[in-house]
Amino acid sequence: MIIFGTKSDIKLTLLAVLLALSAVAAGAQSAGSPLIYEVKFQRGRYVKKGSVAVPHPCPKDGPTECGNGNYTNLSIKGKKGDRIRIALSSATGGAVFSVFYSDFRKPLDKASATTAWTGALPEDGDYLITVYTFKSSTPFTLTVFDH
Repeated sequence: MIIFGTKSDIKLTLLAVLLALSAVAAGAQSAGSPLIYEVKFQRGRYVKKGSVAVPHPCPKDGPTECGNGNYTNLSIKGKKGDRIRIALSSATGGAVFSVFYSDFRKPLDKASATTAWTGALPEDGDYLITVYTFKSSTPFTLTVFDH
């Protein structure tokens, strides 16, 4: 059961789910689809630097490209019980991430629209980490630690 505190929590979670589903719609990467970076630990950690942008609202008589922000997707392979820690920093403080189950049905507990998460993976599989923003375009650094 997921409990939301505010309408903003619901919007953030829905956007994160939509971003995750769009990244895996065909089950594989195809030409023109967003890249999914594989988390490969070196000395117990992985660092990804990038930038994210705010989704643009669609004007009533505007272009069809509206609504597109940019985000970064990463895939991490894990086994039930594996402990990981994820930390995100951004220049504006506006970047957040969500971690999704291997079948992308929902985000992990307390791993939605956050800047830090530590926990044990609940099942074997490939998890999706999506970094995004609702505030302002910003460069970010995401660090994943293997515990």
